[in-house]
Amino acid sequence: MFCFQCQETTKNIACTIKGICGKSDEIANLQDHLIQYFLI
Repeated sequence: MFCFQCQETTKNIACTIKGICGKSDEIANLQDHLIQYFLI
């Protein structure tokens, strides 16, 4: 799973199974879309 918000990834690489922070991949993707929507 790749997440633009997470700063707690193992070895500063994308999470491999599920977010270290506890987010699911669906939530991470929704947050990425939300951020992208408001930045454009």
